[in-house]
Amino acid sequence: MGCRPDLRNRNSRRKQFLLASTVKIALLSLLANMHLETIVAQNGWTTGLPTVGTFSSPRVTDLNGDGILDIVLGAGRDEFKTCDSAVIALDGRDGQVLWHVRARDQIFGSAIFLDVNGDQINEVFIGGRSAELMAIDGKTGQLLWRFMEVNDGSLFTSHRWFNFYNPQWIPDQDQDGLPDLLVANGGDVLVEPYDPHRAPGYLVTISSRTGNLLTLAPMPDQKEIYMSAVLLHDPPDQEVIFGTGGETIGGNLYIDSLSHVLSGDLGRVMRLHTSPGTGYIGPASCADLNQDGINDVLVNAAAGRLLAIDGKTRSGLWELPLPNTTSYTSPCIGYFNGDDIPDVFITYGQGTWPKLDWSLQKMIDGSTGKVLFTDSLGYYMIASPVAVDVNNDGLDEVIMSINYQEIDAIYRKFFYTTLIMINFKSGEEVQIGESYPGNNFASTPWVGDLDGDGFLDIIFCHGTNARHTYTFHGMQVHRLKTEYRVNHPPHWGAYQGSNYTGQINK
Repeated sequence: MGCRPDLRNRNSRRKQFLLASTVKIALLSLLANMHLETIVAQNGWTTGLPTVGTFSSPRVTDLNGDGILDIVLGAGRDEFKTCDSAVIALDGRDGQVLWHVRARDQIFGSAIFLDVNGDQINEVFIGGRSAELMAIDGKTGQLLWRFMEVNDGSLFTSHRWFNFYNPQWIPDQDQDGLPDLLVANGGDVLVEPYDPHRAPGYLVTISSRTGNLLTLAPMPDQKEIYMSAVLLHDPPDQEVIFGTGGETIGGNLYIDSLSHVLSGDLGRVMRLHTSPGTGYIGPASCADLNQDGINDVLVNAAAGRLLAIDGKTRSGLWELPLPNTTSYTSPCIGYFNGDDIPDVFITYGQGTWPKLDWSLQKMIDGSTGKVLFTDSLGYYMIASPVAVDVNNDGLDEVIMSINYQEIDAIYRKFFYTTLIMINFKSGEEVQIGESYPGNNFASTPWVGDLDGDGFLDIIFCHGTNARHTYTFHGMQVHRLKTEYRVNHPPHWGAYQGSNYTGQINK
């Protein structure tokens, strides 16, 4: 077996060569020809989970009190199938399973954390398909509440419930002394793709202690929602950014005050953008692009358009249309070009749903919207990139997963995945660690210092089926310990940023 990975549209700095699937070139030779240096990771660990897969991104907190951050991940089997390991906690020291929790469908969301029982260990809050949203005791793995099991009031029973997306913390709403949850719910998977008759999505608030439904606000355009809500500004003047529509149905991008969301009335909402053919799926990212002291809003519209919107005036700062592309990802924010204004890195799929194959990446100057870097690395995925200053030169590098395929002598496809680091200052693209059989479709890596030793750790996940890309029948979680020193926490070290809020880590 052996044929080059399918990678298109290489930069002019690269050697050009034919992309013919029948050419048999060993993978290592290919990487050498592409001038991709390979960084060998130091001692780490790999945990195999042979019966599940994931669309979730790893997030970390110390669950066993040993001073090393542990990993929490959503997982599952095929859609609509119960799984006894739908939420998994792994020991950051050695990758051993600390606990696992069942769910009746895939847990594709990513966790947030809060100590609600006073034991100095964070509890885990995470959601997914079929209205699964739960709170788990971080130390023991005991289920504290499951949304569909603790609610029975009229507000709950009068509505249909679908997917729960990534939640955010809001100030205490039920006077129990704890922050509560704001989360979007929507997306009826049983509706045909182009059927416009869909149940509306909601923004809901939920008690962190009990799981009780506190408030519910239907989408103002009565459309579905797939986009995780993000909060702009700090209390008490918080505003909520959310969007409607999907991959075949148009929608709107909105902002409204948290107080209006809590009232259940979104009639005074402000529409920031509209998209007639497709909607908004990837969560917003927030950073101050015009240096007025207020975070601005960055959103990837599904129809291949990056939007930068002034967080104070609501006017557009700039837009970047990318024709014939589709995005499900969230913008990655970092300092890439040497000035004091955050910049943006995006990865889109080339084509339109359901025919998406190649990826397209661009780095954009945050202040002007000018494209400073373009490439096309690997097959399409919906995992987002992360940003960290790896070499401590004051500029961030991007780390991201890429997928590729090999084709053997009898034209069978075999899929592989790896990590790539992009240095915008030198123009180098560096492979980190090995290539692994399988595919990573949706899991964004986590980067940071897991054990406080001053060196960069990387946590990443992928499926292990080398013949199929969309499977939930085996996966691996890796911890790579690198020799890169970490002088400060990453600016964008995980899905939705280092703080999981969609806000850049300043």
